[in-house]
Amino acid sequence: MSTKKVKKNTFFLLFLKSNKISYSYKSFFIIYFKSKESFLNNDLFFLMLIMKINQNTSGTDALITHVTPKILILILFSFLAFSLQSNTPESDKITNAKTYVFVHGAGGGGWDWKALGNLLANRGHSIHRITLTGLGERAHLSNSSINLTTHINDVTNTIVFDKLKNIVLVGHSYGGMVITGVMNKLPKSIRHAVFLDAAVPKHNMSAVEFWPSINKHQIRDGLVYFSWLKPNSLPPHDVPQSLASFTESVEFNNELAHNIPATYIEFTDNVDEFNSDTSVSKSWKIAESRGWSLIAIESDHNAQRSNPVLLANLLENISD
Repeated sequence: MSTKKVKKNTFFLLFLKSNKISYSYKSFFIIYFKSKESFLNNDLFFLMLIMKINQNTSGTDALITHVTPKILILILFSFLAFSLQSNTPESDKITNAKTYVFVHGAGGGGWDWKALGNLLANRGHSIHRITLTGLGERAHLSNSSINLTTHINDVTNTIVFDKLKNIVLVGHSYGGMVITGVMNKLPKSIRHAVFLDAAVPKHNMSAVEFWPSINKHQIRDGLVYFSWLKPNSLPPHDVPQSLASFTESVEFNNELAHNIPATYIEFTDNVDEFNSDTSVSKSWKIAESRGWSLIAIESDHNAQRSNPVLLANLLENISD
């Protein structure tokens, strides 16, 4: 039994056992205003309340008999107004509330988005922080057979099983490979795609083709041990990732996916000197060729960690 149901039933019993409601106008309104949240959501209780007040026994207060119609009208309007309000989902009460699905970069996890996600959640948005298989708190599942398809399915299954619609899909770094595959599979579920300093691959391109430097990291037993890993640090922290997730190519051949509104955000050391002419970013060039919106902000590669407020504001604005 939920908390809300407990409240309803508790007050229902209180009413049946109370003699004050039939004999005291003042007592009735004290109970009414203190407990309206619990009983105004209960249609059966409301009907019994009307029946009990209308019982004009010899001991009934004359004032109650005289004003019963007015009381009932007041209760009816309060009941309808409160019921309508209480039955409205929280997301619908908030103007422009959105559903965000976040996909982290190489070696990361859903934890990477905690600060940013909390900011957006406090503003009324729905947040889904995906942790890809073998990474983050799912590192115990790590193995060399995990590939890009596995990670794409991590995201698409969340969207399908949670019945998410009209989402803002956000990918950081390697997450750009993942959300590209998600766009190709579930284009109708996405209202906007955002690539945060991320790979923007072409059809049939792999992460290792996009970033040949991946081969410079240490590789053992089919896992990539990134140079930035700090194995002796306390969690949360980045972890090794399967090489297969970087060598499998991604599909981006769905015309519906090509029509999804998208934004690429470059993280750069000097935003004043950054533009399409000075950019050496492969992602920027591909995004520009697709007609996507382009933004550059001054930040390190992990703005979701170092500047979540700026990023939260950007994500709210660009996905309108």
